[in-house]
Amino acid sequence: KTSALGAFHRQLVLKQGFRPEEILVLAATRESAAVLRDRLLLNLGTSQASADKQGAYAVEGALARTVSSLAFAVVRHYALANDLREPELISGPQQDAIFAQLLTAHEASSAADLWPSHINAVTRGLSGFRTELRDLIASCQEHGVDAAGLAGLAEGHPEWRAAAALFEDYQQLLASAEYQHRFDAPSLVNRAIELLSRQGSNLGFRFVLVDDAQELTPSAQRLLLNLTAHGAGLALFGDPDASTLGFRQADPRILTDLASSVATARGAASKVIGLHKDPWGKPAGSAKAMQKISGLIGAEGAGQQRVVHGLALGQSPQSGADALGLVTKVFSSQQDEIEWLAFTLRKLHLEHQVPWQEIAVVARTRQQLDTLERSLAAESVPVRIVGAQKALRDEFASRELLELAAVCQLDTPLDAAAAERLLRSPFCGLDSVSIRRLRRQLRRQELEGIDEGQMGRNSDELILELFETPAAAATLRGSDASKVRRFLKSIEAGKAIAADTQATIEDLLWELWDASGLAKRWGELSRGIGEIATQANRNLDAIVALFAAANRFVERNPGRDKADFLIAQLEQKLPEDTLAFGRRAEQYVNLLTPAGLVGRRFHTVVTPQLIEGIWPNLKPRNSLLKAGLLGATVTGKLNATGGPVRAEMADELRMFYKALGSANRGIIVSSYASEDEQISQFVGHATGVGIP
Repeated sequence: KTSALGAFHRQLVLKQGFRPEEILVLAATRESAAVLRDRLLLNLGTSQASADKQGAYAVEGALARTVSSLAFAVVRHYALANDLREPELISGPQQDAIFAQLLTAHEASSAADLWPSHINAVTRGLSGFRTELRDLIASCQEHGVDAAGLAGLAEGHPEWRAAAALFEDYQQLLASAEYQHRFDAPSLVNRAIELLSRQGSNLGFRFVLVDDAQELTPSAQRLLLNLTAHGAGLALFGDPDASTLGFRQADPRILTDLASSVATARGAASKVIGLHKDPWGKPAGSAKAMQKISGLIGAEGAGQQRVVHGLALGQSPQSGADALGLVTKVFSSQQDEIEWLAFTLRKLHLEHQVPWQEIAVVARTRQQLDTLERSLAAESVPVRIVGAQKALRDEFASRELLELAAVCQLDTPLDAAAAERLLRSPFCGLDSVSIRRLRRQLRRQELEGIDEGQMGRNSDELILELFETPAAAATLRGSDASKVRRFLKSIEAGKAIAADTQATIEDLLWELWDASGLAKRWGELSRGIGEIATQANRNLDAIVALFAAANRFVERNPGRDKADFLIAQLEQKLPEDTLAFGRRAEQYVNLLTPAGLVGRRFHTVVTPQLIEGIWPNLKPRNSLLKAGLLGATVTGKLNATGGPVRAEMADELRMFYKALGSANRGIIVSSYASEDEQISQFVGHATGVGIP
């Protein structure tokens, strides 16, 4: 479908006379949009080169973007045209902190009595509760429901009435002067919809192309209806069976509903074109497995996309030395599975020259990815986790640098335990043995400098003196002493920058990082293969993400106190969606969840550790605050008992279908049997004949 979109885009430009900036191309994620931009530009450049022997094609603006990026452009254009402050996006961690503050305020007011008894104060203090609250409010925003609307739907749902009171406070906060022109992601799209509906579309787009349209959300649907209301063409490219972003309110039914709505508004009929030719072919055995899996999913108003599986069954599968086909394995233990998988991946790379980056290992949860990263790295397979990592305060390297910067900036008193922890940090480099040697040397010098019979200070007090009076380290001898003096010198330099009101948090972090020499040391370690190299890579990625966060803080808050950034990051509990590029990925196997496959294909896709209860995970989503029920209530898609139609199995099947369909040459499906774990039913779906 993405190839078809590229061909259609090229046809619009080169044969129908459209300028590239007159064509809006939307992708489901920022990563897929970046890849698609390059692909479209190369398509245009290649075609232009064949026409006039020149290999360049200049265009204005981004060739592909996300719905959020488009909404930001609409709101920003309005702000600039009316001399208003430019919009700013509230990140997930910032929103979580806002809700934590609002909940704290609610606990001290009568609003706390609105919550039903099973959602007590302890529950309301949990991060998981805030996640459900954010999901509920995001569902409201996606469907255009405000706080009053949520309260109106709360009959029989006391938790919605309580959440509506909190939602109202949240809306008032965003409307305050402090948060003027600051938006969370759904409210940004809603603001763009409001501007387009009020002023009409003057963005100059004559045609809209949407890739991975099965990932569209209700608010994106409303935005596209406004964009195309004045005659712009619309082409949707998608596969309803391959939707993976349901946790972001994506609904595969929107693909056909949107096309029908636009066609009806114009008094025309939508045209459906089935893409029956796969440019890459399919791994042997995959067509039959995908046909079986898709047959278990509701068609959601489509169905023609499944014809390709039947056609593929009669075609010759991919062949060649590197064609793996569909391989299914079950092992007696988790370790046996890891060892076989690592051996197979090394064999693909060494004997069949498959680049590491052309292999994807797909797991259902982030916890599984963490386990696979450690296990495969120990088996000499270079791996990297794709996507957001942990919060910066929870990553080892960024946490150490944040705490060191806090010592310089916040100037909080140190105790002996905190001082020793700083000496053990990688920025100083002492280990347990070095600390003992340092304590003995300090104590010996202390005793030599006092009169006989006096006790002198203990080693804790002497270590604290090093931080209070760095000159006290001048008399120390040995390699450990050199490390301590260098470390104390960097802290003094950091404190000087912290006191400089003209310096930024970037300057402070860079001073501490550059003085440590860790860039060279971790850089050398990261080039290897194994657990040490994997950790070094994670450390470097965390540092890059920290500097990217600091850069955004400085750009968005010029002149703001450096301490505000440090306090916010040390309190932040959610991973920040960074725009920074991490280390180069050319020599690493990609570890990702199904959502990370959007807009990407690989030579070989591996789905290991398929365990029942993990994949598929059939636990009801948002069961406490019922965000799913809210969406079903607003759209009228309820079952006979008035509850939401259960879609957990369909969502899990779509993610598995997406994983298998992202492979060009090989698919590996594996699991293990144990007393505590049951093999997933998906293993049987992949083989087509039951679990081997």
